[in-house]
Amino acid sequence: MSVQESLAVLTALDVTRTVLGAQMPTKCTAYEAVEAGLELPPPEVYGLALSRQAVDEALKNASVACFVFQSRPSDVEDPTNSGTPMYRAGIQTTYIEIRVVYRSKLQRPYTPAAWGSKLSSQDILARRGYWYAAAVNDVLRAHLCCDSGGAITSIVSKDSDYAGSIFETDSTKIYGMATLVYGVRQDTLIPFCGA
Repeated sequence: MSVQESLAVLTALDVTRTVLGAQMPTKCTAYEAVEAGLELPPPEVYGLALSRQAVDEALKNASVACFVFQSRPSDVEDPTNSGTPMYRAGIQTTYIEIRVVYRSKLQRPYTPAAWGSKLSSQDILARRGYWYAAAVNDVLRAHLCCDSGGAITSIVSKDSDYAGSIFETDSTKIYGMATLVYGVRQDTLIPFCGA
């Protein structure tokens, strides 16, 4: 299925948010079973506009939030003269950034078996970020194209899988953050000749 070029970015954002919302709870539950104690609740809060205020607001009543937005301008190709008299067939790579921002709920000392020593509260935040990044990656690789209804044909790049960072908001609260950026391929219809 081709999407209208003018709506390609919005379609990619909507599909990504829908897929994450549907699949992240199961994936986070599975990872919590692997390393109990990290408390990986599913993201229940999604946003399009990432700001310090938005993070504070989203995490007021939740322990984790997910922001889905465009990370940079899309790459657009017009490779063929195919299409219809009103539309040309095109290919667009849309760059989608997913940021999972979360606060710590774990108050007791925590020593993951793989690490072998007790983690500080900031270390716990950092470690959770890697689990969130793994969950997002698994979900997008396994479900984004298949569950997009043809709006996204492939993931063509992973430009970031940065996790473990600490994010301080204007209210001086400290949160953990994982950031992933993917380039997704979309087949588009580009209007021309009075369309």
